[in-house]
Amino acid sequence: MIKIFIRSLMVGMAVVSLGITTAASQQPQAYLQVEDLPDILSFLPPPPEEGSPTFEADKAIHAWALSQRQGERAQRAIREGTTNVDSMALCFSGAFGKKLSRETTPLTMYLLERSIRTFRLAATKPKNAYLRKRPFVYFNEGTLIPEYEEEERNTGSYPSGHTTRGWGMALVLAQLNPDRQDTLMACGYEWGQSRVIANYHWQSDVDASRLMTSATFARLQACEEYRKDLAAAMEELYAPEKPARESDEQLLRNWIKTIASDEFGGRKPMTAYEDKTVSYLAEQLEELGLEPAFDGSWFQPFEMIAVTAKPLGSKLTVRGKKKAELRYPNDLVVWTARATDKVVLPKAEYVFCGFGIHAPEYGWDDYAGIDVKGKIVIAMVNDPGYYDNTLFRGLNMTYYGRWLYKFEEALRQGAAGCLVLHNTEAASYGWHVCVNGHMEDNLALYDPATHNANELALKGWLHEDGARKLFAAAGMDMNAAVEAAKKPGFKSFSLKVKGDIKMAVSYDLQQTRNVGAILRGTDQKDEVVVLNAHWDHLGIGLPDEHGDSIYNGAADNASGMAGALLAAKKFKEQPQAPRRSVLFLFPSSEESGLFGSEYYCNHPVVPMDKTTACLNFESIGPAELTRDIVILGGGESDLDRYYEAAAAAQGRYIFYDDDNSDGWFFRSDHYNFVKKGVPAVVVENGLHPVDLGRPNKYPMPVWYHKPSDEYRNDWDLSGTLSNVNLIFSVGLSLSNAEELLGRE
Repeated sequence: MIKIFIRSLMVGMAVVSLGITTAASQQPQAYLQVEDLPDILSFLPPPPEEGSPTFEADKAIHAWALSQRQGERAQRAIREGTTNVDSMALCFSGAFGKKLSRETTPLTMYLLERSIRTFRLAATKPKNAYLRKRPFVYFNEGTLIPEYEEEERNTGSYPSGHTTRGWGMALVLAQLNPDRQDTLMACGYEWGQSRVIANYHWQSDVDASRLMTSATFARLQACEEYRKDLAAAMEELYAPEKPARESDEQLLRNWIKTIASDEFGGRKPMTAYEDKTVSYLAEQLEELGLEPAFDGSWFQPFEMIAVTAKPLGSKLTVRGKKKAELRYPNDLVVWTARATDKVVLPKAEYVFCGFGIHAPEYGWDDYAGIDVKGKIVIAMVNDPGYYDNTLFRGLNMTYYGRWLYKFEEALRQGAAGCLVLHNTEAASYGWHVCVNGHMEDNLALYDPATHNANELALKGWLHEDGARKLFAAAGMDMNAAVEAAKKPGFKSFSLKVKGDIKMAVSYDLQQTRNVGAILRGTDQKDEVVVLNAHWDHLGIGLPDEHGDSIYNGAADNASGMAGALLAAKKFKEQPQAPRRSVLFLFPSSEESGLFGSEYYCNHPVVPMDKTTACLNFESIGPAELTRDIVILGGGESDLDRYYEAAAAAQGRYIFYDDDNSDGWFFRSDHYNFVKKGVPAVVVENGLHPVDLGRPNKYPMPVWYHKPSDEYRNDWDLSGTLSNVNLIFSVGLSLSNAEELLGRE
């Protein structure tokens, strides 16, 4: 289920539109004060009364508009539903004959934004005076843009605010470029008609808005500030062109293209390609003018252990009422994180502990009344909510459902080992993923002091067929036990099945590195905002059908690194340093288990209780521009309102997605910060493209963890840029906020 949170503005939020950034304290203001505006109510007639000829005409045009709600005209009405000045400028660029944007024509954009604020201010008094019902409310119908219906349902329809923006922009642009006046005014006219077609306004609303806006435009001609800005815009538009600096989009493309090139070999940690990757990142961060984060170094090294383990004879034998043999890797796949050459657990006893969850806050304890010390725990994947929406968070899987949690809890309970009972639907992936991911080189953080001797002796996945063998050896019905475990009040039990566990183990110790840079804050420099993007990918592996064996990781996660670098550049270009410090963190070994971020969170540059939030750049491109942004993991902290305000500043809105049945929220670096109490969410591209005619050519299933995840020149990065600006805006606001984020 997806809940819609309508746009809301927050005082002090830095505004970052689809292009360039402007601090909230420097937001353009209207040219005129209320007392300087024309007295609209003195000449604008009231909205037509029911039964009047004008109202009957409104209804007739409303009926005509219904016939236009399909095809290209309907799509145009949807596109022109935006209130964002940047998006409007792009729509008018064709009619104007020149691209209008904050990057190419900043003075013109400044003029347009102040003018439109003036037109909007003029509309406030009549809209509040009349509070006319909108046609979709009057007829109890839908609109072409349903996500705004609830917000607009109780606002006044007369005169049309959207038309004020479109007609006003056409008037100003026509003054700047008289040669294109006819085309521009036609564009402004259709902008108003789009509101009739979208079912948000009556025709008389639109006509009144054109009259009101024209009167306000005439008054602007006497405003000295307007005339000054108009002259500056004219000079900008018609002066000889200067060499353009590299655009944000070109920077993104260059970074992604470089980092995801074959030259970087798929960026697998602990290979020669690690050296190339981390050195490149350090060079880029230094060029941006940032400081090394780790005591004068760009790098935070840590040790990893890579373990390959295999049961002797490729099987585990157990005995209960009957004997059973669990075959490796068909029935189970096992490993350890210990630095040892063998694992021996004589006469290990197997216990079935349901989901293997100890969750007092949900009234659930699979370990109640059973002693698992020195035993092998069998725990089902996922959590009870997957099977019963009234339990836990329903399909919004909690961390208790993650297979990694099963190991952590079994260790806390004193077990010798833990086998996670696989189920394809509940895990969201098949048995082959378990086998391919764990037959060799199982990675873990390495503690030289203990040689990881305090880790579980045995970790593994258990196939359902293997579990049936275990239960059959115990003389028990596995299906009945699994069904019972899904219900509250289940009591874990011993299978009364035992067997010697003997595994041959080989391991390798290697070092890898996180990369980090810091921008020092001012009066609150001992607190930090973390912007995170993992640098690693899968390296060189099995070739695909085209013979390509390099897993370049362009989307995952060269795009994220490029986004974080662009955000770093924007931070560095601010006129003054933020109050809090900002850490740009590029962890290693995310793909193999979030190990780099785990190590950082245990050895932070700034303590976790002084870390206000983690903003994660994960697989952010390619992405088309959408009206919405999807967030996973909302509702846990005040971070939500920062994202809502940043989205509103872009003319967009947030979808909070509470279906986490596949555990996606737990699969990236931000979650290690969450485990330490630091607010973080997953930010994903939205579901409603601005241009339905330009769908994303490369959705995630096409490239995820495949050699085909390569940079292409036809990538659509419009949504990627907008989302980078969104995250930067949130980070800038957090870095200057009065207090650390509140936790819920």
